[in-house]
Amino acid sequence: MDSQKKKIILIGGIAAAVLVLLIIVFIIIANSSTPKQPTTPAPEPEVEEVEVSLEETQTIKDYLKRYAYVAILARDTTKPNITHETMSSDLAMIYMSTQNVEKSTQESVQASNDQTALNAEEGDNRLSMEIDNTDTTNTVTDFPTAQTETNVFGLPAEEIQNAVFEMFGNNIDNLTQILMTETKAKELSEVYIKDIQDITNTNGVYNIKFDACLQTPQEKKAGINVYGLESYTIQVKLEKNENPKYNEYKMTTVDVVSELTPMAYHISYSDGKYGVIDNNGNVIIDNTYANVIIPNNYVGLFICYTDANSVPLFLNERGVQQFKEYDSVEMITANGSEGIKWNENNIILVEKDGYYGAVNYMGNTIFDVEYEEIVPLGYFPEY
Repeated sequence: MDSQKKKIILIGGIAAAVLVLLIIVFIIIANSSTPKQPTTPAPEPEVEEVEVSLEETQTIKDYLKRYAYVAILARDTTKPNITHETMSSDLAMIYMSTQNVEKSTQESVQASNDQTALNAEEGDNRLSMEIDNTDTTNTVTDFPTAQTETNVFGLPAEEIQNAVFEMFGNNIDNLTQILMTETKAKELSEVYIKDIQDITNTNGVYNIKFDACLQTPQEKKAGINVYGLESYTIQVKLEKNENPKYNEYKMTTVDVVSELTPMAYHISYSDGKYGVIDNNGNVIIDNTYANVIIPNNYVGLFICYTDANSVPLFLNERGVQQFKEYDSVEMITANGSEGIKWNENNIILVEKDGYYGAVNYMGNTIFDVEYEEIVPLGYFPEY
C-alpha cells in the first residue's frame, strides 16, 4: 500500500513538473509570436528662431565687448600688446562682470569691515600658517571670509562672486586671494567690435559670431588705428537671465575661431621715386611716383602724384584707381594751431557736377553729393 502511494506521489510530481514546463513553453511561444508594438520616438523639441531686434543687438554688442576681452585675454596671456600689465583671466572676469554692479557706499563698506573684524574675534576667519625655518614663530596670514571682504572694487566679495556667476556661469575659486592682492584699478584695454557677422536667437539661446580686437590705452593715446591691431573672430552663445540682478546675459560657451594679423603698408623709395611695399617687403605700388601718401597704414588705399602739380590718383592695393565716378577727389585737410595741418581720418572729399559729398576709405558714403561746400572746422588735435 505504501509503495503504491509513493508511486502515485511520484507520478503526480512528474505530471505537475511537466505541466509547469508546458505552461512555460506556451508563454515563450506566445510572446515570440505576438508582434512587438513599435516604440514611438520622443518628439523632438520644436525649434523656435526669433528675429533679433536692432535694440537687442545693440545691448548684446555692449556685452560682447566684455566677453571678447576675457576670451582674447585667456587665449593670449603671453602677448604684451593685450594689456599694459599682466592680468589673469579670472581678474578680467571680475572687472567685466562688475561693470553693472552699483558700487557700495562708504557706510556699507565700513559696515562690512566691522563685520570682518567681528568674525575675526569669533574665530570665523580662515587661517593660513607659514612656518619660518629660521625661527620657531609662526607667521599667520589672515584670509577673510568671502561674504564680508571688501576691496578696491568697493564691493563685498560675495556680491562680486554672484556677478561673475551671473555673467560667466561659474565661480572663481581663489577670489579671496585675488581681492586681497589687487591694490589698484587697471587701465583696461579697449575692445572694439569690428563686425557682427551673424546673430540668431534659437529657443532663447543667442549664437553670435563677431570680429573684435583690443586696443591698449597706450595704443589709443598714440593714435594707433584699430584696423592695424590683431583681429579675432569669436563664437559665443548667450542666454538671457530670467531675473538678472547684475548682468542681463549669461555666457554658456565661447570659442576664439581665428585670429588675423592685418597687413601693414609702408612707403618705399628708390632713384628719386616713391611707391608702396607691405610689411613682408612685397611691392604693392612700383616706385614710379613723385610723391605717395598713405592715409592709413592698415588700409589698402594710397594717394599717388605723378608730379608736384598733378591731380592725385587714389589707388588700391592692386594698383587700381578708385573713385573714378567723381569729377575730383581729395583728402580733407584740417588746420590746427601753429600752422599744423593734418588729413582727416577715414574721410575723403568728392565732387561731381559742382556739388560736394564725402566718402570713407572704402568708398562708403558719409555725406551725399549735394552740398555746395564742405570744409573742416579748425581744432586742436589730441596727442
